[in-house]
Amino acid sequence: MVHPPDGFFQQAKKASTEFLPLLLWVDFRIAPDELGRYYLFTTGMDAFGKREIEVLPSHHPPQIVIERAFDIAHYVLASDVKLGEGETVGTSHDERIPIKVGTSMAQRDIEVLSLELPDELK
Repeated sequence: MVHPPDGFFQQAKKASTEFLPLLLWVDFRIAPDELGRYYLFTTGMDAFGKREIEVLPSHHPPQIVIERAFDIAHYVLASDVKLGEGETVGTSHDERIPIKVGTSMAQRDIEVLSLELPDELK
């Protein structure tokens, strides 16, 4: 990835254990599908020994999809956890986003954490 110098330095200056500069380390790629839903996949998590994250097509606005993926990636890296099949994750105690481990939509030769965002996020 290429970053504008000003944005790179701003992100780097803010870096701490509470605020990892994920946007410098991980690429969050989002795109619409033919039904107007948005799906997302990351590249760069594998550099940290973690599975890439993919969000299955969702009716949520792109910003929400990106925020959830960012928050989950941050949690995985900051807490050094290994999430697996059948577990849930969320941004609150009430939110339960199920995790599946499966073949990537974007890179067929890798296993990823596949997330399906519920219709209602808490």
